[in-house]
Amino acid sequence: MKDGTILLWDKRKTNKGFKLLISKAIVAVTNMPITHSGVWLQGHLYEQDKKSLFKQGLMVSTNANADVYMEPVEPLSDNQARLMVGYIEKTYGGRGYNTLKLLFMALLAPFKEYFRKVRWMPFDKPWFGEVCSVMPDEAYRYIGIDLFPEEFEGYTAPGDYLECLKLKKVKS
Repeated sequence: MKDGTILLWDKRKTNKGFKLLISKAIVAVTNMPITHSGVWLQGHLYEQDKKSLFKQGLMVSTNANADVYMEPVEPLSDNQARLMVGYIEKTYGGRGYNTLKLLFMALLAPFKEYFRKVRWMPFDKPWFGEVCSVMPDEAYRYIGIDLFPEEFEGYTAPGDYLECLKLKKVKS
């Protein structure tokens, strides 16, 4: 798998309880069957997730099983991949999962275009944590690649990656 590949999942297949409810809400709000995302860099998967009450935030693994793989159209250099890893570890290593932001993204979905234009999202401060789909987008932006040039990174949803012109679907 190439560095910078965005991995996408439909977690409705595996989530249970409250997490299944959240997954169903993401699909209902975004009208896309993708509920979670991560990025592959230097042989590892980086994802922002809430695994349990006590284990949340940045997850790093070598498990690359996903439902959809979106590879960068222009391959990343080794230096770009290293910079992204450094940015993710420094920025997200101490952050938890931002459930408040996720809930507001769902509640404010009818006004999504307005919030993207004003470039503001409630609970979008670092101390609140982050949601899974924003991390890869911000890491790409850190190395000078804006995956969604006309959009506010704080509002990136997992399904948005399916429509990104700077990524190509390589397998499902």
